[in-house]
Amino acid sequence: MSPSKYIDRMIESYLRLFGTKHKTIYSSPLEKGNHPELDSPELDIEGIKVYQSMIGAVQLIVSLS
Repeated sequence: MSPSKYIDRMIESYLRLFGTKHKTIYSSPLEKGNHPELDSPELDIEGIKVYQSMIGAVQLIVSLS
């Protein structure tokens, strides 16, 4: 599978999981005043699986590039 096709499939998966498209223009990795360590609860088992799956998909894209 080509990298661009894999990325398209990854975006489709993201939309299925979260129901919205991610922001495409960023000026910084975090928004001003954002404190994710304070704002976000710890993930449950299902959230951990989703996170690990997303990280694995990104690692594959980096490897293919």
